[in-house]
Amino acid sequence: MRRIAFLLLLAVGASALALSPQEGWDLVAAVESGNQEAYARLVEAYQAGDPEAGAALGVLYLNGVAYPRDLERARRYFEWAQAKGSGWGSWGLAILYANGIGVAQDDQKGFRYARESMERGYPGGKALYAMFLIGGGAGLKQDINEGVKLIQEAAATGDPVALNVAARYLASSDLPGLSRDPKKAREYWERAAARGYFLARGFLAYDFFFGIGGPPDQKRALELARPLVGFEPAATAVWATALYFGQGGLVQNRPEACRLAKDQAKLQAGVATIYGLCILEGVAPGERALGLAYLALAAAWKHPPAQSLLSDWQKRLTPEEVNRAKELLKNLP
Repeated sequence: MRRIAFLLLLAVGASALALSPQEGWDLVAAVESGNQEAYARLVEAYQAGDPEAGAALGVLYLNGVAYPRDLERARRYFEWAQAKGSGWGSWGLAILYANGIGVAQDDQKGFRYARESMERGYPGGKALYAMFLIGGGAGLKQDINEGVKLIQEAAATGDPVALNVAARYLASSDLPGLSRDPKKAREYWERAAARGYFLARGFLAYDFFFGIGGPPDQKRALELARPLVGFEPAATAVWATALYFGQGGLVQNRPEACRLAKDQAKLQAGVATIYGLCILEGVAPGERALGLAYLALAAAWKHPPAQSLLSDWQKRLTPEEVNRAKELLKNLP
C-alpha cells in the first residue's frame, strides 16, 4: 500500500510539473531575464521527463542569451523532446533543417517535422507548415488561401512562432488576409520577441533601427541585435549598418562591418546593401560591378537605403561596369 501511495505521489508530482509549449515560452523569456525561479522550475520539469521543458532548453541554447549558443545541444534537446511526442520539439527540428542551422539544410526534413509539429497540435508548427503551403515548398501543392487561414488560426493563439510567421507576411506581402501592414507586423514581432523567439528579435531590431512600422529606436535595436550578430541576418544587418556608419552609439568600424556583411550578403537586404557599399567604396576587395550587383539585389528586395543609393552609383560607374553588374546579379558569389 505504501509503495502504491508513493508511486501515486510521483505521478501527481510529474503531472504538476508538466508544461504546455506556451508556458515553456514564458519560462524561456523569464530565464533570459535572469529569473532564477523560472530556471529552477524548467530544470525540475526536464529532470521529471517533461518533453516541453526539453524543447524549452533547446530554445535557450539556440537563442544564446541565457546560455552560450550551442547548436549541437539545441538539436539534442529538440530530438529528445520530439522523441517523447513534443510538437514544440518537432518544430525545433523543423526550424533547424529548414534553415540549415547547425545541420545540413534539408527542406524535406524541415517539412516533415513541421507537419508532425502541426499534427501534434503546436501552433508554431501549423504556421511553419503554412509557409510551405503558401510557397509550394518541399513538393507540397501550393494553396495560398489554406496557408493564410492556418497562419491566422495559429497567430490567434498568441504563440510567438506563429506571430513571427504572420508578421513576416504582414511586413511585405499582398496576400489576402495578410496584406502589408508594417505597424501590425512590428506589434506582432514585439510580442513574439518578448517571449523569447530569436527570429522575431532580429526582425524587430531591424524595424527599430530603420523606423519601420513605428518610430526608430537605434539603441533598442542594437540591444536586440547584439546576441544574434553573425547568426541571424536581420540582426547582422542592423549591427553591420551601425558599424559602417558609426550609428546608435557604436564606434565606426568599416572593416568589421564588411567582415560581418560578407558571410550573409545573399540572405538579407540590409546586409547586401552594406556589403555592396564595402566593395564600391574600396573597404572590401572586389570589382566595383560586384558591389553594384549587391546593391541592386538589396534594391530589388525593396530596401530603402539601397533603392536611394543605386541610381547614384549607377551614374558613377562606367556603362561597361553597369552591364557587368547585371550579369553578376544573376549568380552572385
